[in-house]
Amino acid sequence: PAITAAIRRQIMEQAGAFIRQRYRMDEHAASRLLDVPVVWRRGRGRSAFYPRACKGHDGPHIVLRIPPGAVARWNTYLRVRARWTTPPGGIELPIDVLMTTVLIHEFTHAVQHGVCGHDKRKFSEVETTENEIEFMRVHAPSAYAQLVSVPRLPRTRLTQAERERQLRRALP
Repeated sequence: PAITAAIRRQIMEQAGAFIRQRYRMDEHAASRLLDVPVVWRRGRGRSAFYPRACKGHDGPHIVLRIPPGAVARWNTYLRVRARWTTPPGGIELPIDVLMTTVLIHEFTHAVQHGVCGHDKRKFSEVETTENEIEFMRVHAPSAYAQLVSVPRLPRTRLTQAERERQLRRALP
């Protein structure tokens, strides 16, 4: 199914309203966030926020990858500090809910990079994951109910990859 202009507008408005409320943005900051160009691309691959000019754009922009089909699988980053993650294999969501969640993730990166006029923040996938999870809690409670808690592991010196392997083994 096509992601029509009306659906794209709805996704932008819902993601923008969530971020505006989450960060208590005034009208000017919210407007600057919504002015970040979003390129909608059909096909597999990752979505991304680009903080500088590249790929034919003269400033910050977002590329959103729209998976084929009416439903797709949502996967979060596996971060202990976020406390929750998607189960192995992800959670099936309607495409509009997934795209809203992905846009919230990329809007969070825009906020982190100071696009809205605020100071730059620490770049963190924990913050983006927490925002995705909070959106699900409010707007997709059945998906939120499928999340699994991330176990706390004893403190040891591990690389990020080793730690993620250990965490994945500890998930239900």
